[in-house]
Amino acid sequence: CDESAAYIFGDSLGDPDAEKLLAAIREAGDAGLNATEIRRKVFSGHLDAPATQAKIVILIRAGLVRQADAPDGRKAKVWVAQ
Repeated sequence: CDESAAYIFGDSLGDPDAEKLLAAIREAGDAGLNATEIRRKVFSGHLDAPATQAKIVILIRAGLVRQADAPDGRKAKVWVAQ
């Protein structure tokens, strides 16, 4: 059953915004995206901070992203794909 569902739905999370965010984080590669970049670049300011955080939590729980230090020495934390 689980294998069939994985085959049919693949990486589908059931949340289009979370899937859009995952694609953007994967595209960012090792540089990752910080919270401000996610709100501005991925969602064009249409999601507030709590809603954005909720999408990040979905990805964390699914084991798809993790928080890391920004590779360029910025103080901000970034989200990178696992």
